[in-house]
Amino acid sequence: TAFNFLLYNLDFLAEIILFIVIYQYITSEKIKLRWYIITPLIIRFLFVLSPALSYVLGHAFLVVYSLYRNRYGNRLLDIFYGLFPIVIESLVHNLIIYGIALVINRHYLIVLNHFHLNLVTELLVFPVFWLIIKTLKVDFKALNYGFRKSFSKYFLLLIDISMLSYALLLQYITFFVQQSPGGRDWHVFLVVTYALLFLATLVYINATFSERLKEEVLLQKDRQISDLAHYSQQIEQLYTDIRRFRHDYLNVLSSIKYGIDSKDIAIISDIYDNILEKTKTRIEGKQYEIANLINIKD
Repeated sequence: TAFNFLLYNLDFLAEIILFIVIYQYITSEKIKLRWYIITPLIIRFLFVLSPALSYVLGHAFLVVYSLYRNRYGNRLLDIFYGLFPIVIESLVHNLIIYGIALVINRHYLIVLNHFHLNLVTELLVFPVFWLIIKTLKVDFKALNYGFRKSFSKYFLLLIDISMLSYALLLQYITFFVQQSPGGRDWHVFLVVTYALLFLATLVYINATFSERLKEEVLLQKDRQISDLAHYSQQIEQLYTDIRRFRHDYLNVLSSIKYGIDSKDIAIISDIYDNILEKTKTRIEGKQYEIANLINIKD
């Protein structure tokens, strides 16, 4: 019917928008509002021309976009950001569908055929995802920092491979295995198993990266304290030198005054040659270039 067609299209548009919302959430990249409108409409328009192309593009456009932007100069990280929204949407959406099927005592494929339930489920994906992330205390800022610092480069490669394998395997089961006897159970088994493994992996790398981040912060503080102690020693040494110079300077002035009073040029010349010339060389050292303090920045 026309109503079901409308619900189907709304569900399709909501899915694409959800991908962008999750991508923005995990990357903290600000996506302009117009792309929330333009992108779903373009992909939906392509469906009229080529359903297969539209389907592939709808699930791969964020990977292409992330690789094109290459925001952090790390291709593995680009692929991670591009695949993560698709995988999370699939996991959470299917788990909600399974939950609804259990509550109403129906098979999940029957629930999937109800377009209004699909649309409601799509709208629930991000709140449920957000609740899971907050419950597990996953900090994407720590994850982003850790991946950019290459704390676990090979681990990131394994995550990318696992997400891609899950997405491809799920499509294979959906189109080729699900209709066969017992094939439906493989769909549930894959989603539930990978959801548990994926969330456990997120918790593990979040804890690992958070700990590494704390270690780096402590190391940075130790360096700052060490630099401050060294700076304090330099200041104390300069203060000692200035006091010594002040004492010597007063003695020089007394000697010069004596030479002037006695009109003894030899004494004055001797003071200049043996004391003042050496003092000039001494105070021209780099440690006394106080004017350089203006170059200090916060």
